[in-house]
Amino acid sequence: MRLLEGKTAIVYGGSGVLGSKIARELYEQGTKTAIHCFHGWERAQKLAEELDPSGKNAIAVQADCGDPQAPAGLVEKVRNTFGSVDIVVNAVHPPFEPVDVADSKDGDWKLHLDAMMSGYHIFQTAIPVMREQQFGRLIYISAAMAVRYGAGCSMYTAVKRGMNGFCRTLAIEEAKNNILVNIVAPGGVADAETETGEDWDEMTKEFIAKCALGRFATSKEVANTVVYFASDLAEGITGQTLYVSGGEIML
Repeated sequence: MRLLEGKTAIVYGGSGVLGSKIARELYEQGTKTAIHCFHGWERAQKLAEELDPSGKNAIAVQADCGDPQAPAGLVEKVRNTFGSVDIVVNAVHPPFEPVDVADSKDGDWKLHLDAMMSGYHIFQTAIPVMREQQFGRLIYISAAMAVRYGAGCSMYTAVKRGMNGFCRTLAIEEAKNNILVNIVAPGGVADAETETGEDWDEMTKEFIAKCALGRFATSKEVANTVVYFASDLAEGITGQTLYVSGGEIML
């Protein structure tokens, strides 16, 4: 039996490298899946058609989550299409261009703060539907960078760590409504990094020795962790972070 049979999931950032893996795994575990994108419409549509050519159980949806009204409209569309909104995954990431604080500009910070506001909109607009259902699973894709500090990463770290605190507070607020809020925090992700054109050799030299398993995690392992938090296997867990980092981060 599939772990998420009969559930509905929205994967924000589902057209991205990691988001698409998460969307695929949720679908394969039984969800009706809405794959969100902002710029990557063709990728989102291609994935939806690949998962379900009939369009009955997998759809692509587009929205600018920086617009407070857009996620609300998206939630309503998915609910009208599939009948419920049970699982919401926020895999939207702020841009990551390392820059030292001394060299940063207000515009650099605005990009990151806008990403944080998008995260607020994504979860806040799903809560009324989940309260009505008395069921919900909110899952934020954070990063090991929230607790692993490095030069040039102040803005990215600030957003990820801030959203982690936001999610834990939300977990306390919504526990009474059977809405669980958890965080998946990848370290280096082997296949995702290479697909985005990162210098794999340099990343290996710098980080692989820090991983107890001697390797980075894979995007499928990250997606499996999302499935776990979304499933009844984790119904006693909220406000928690799982670091999928090959043993680099141990907390």
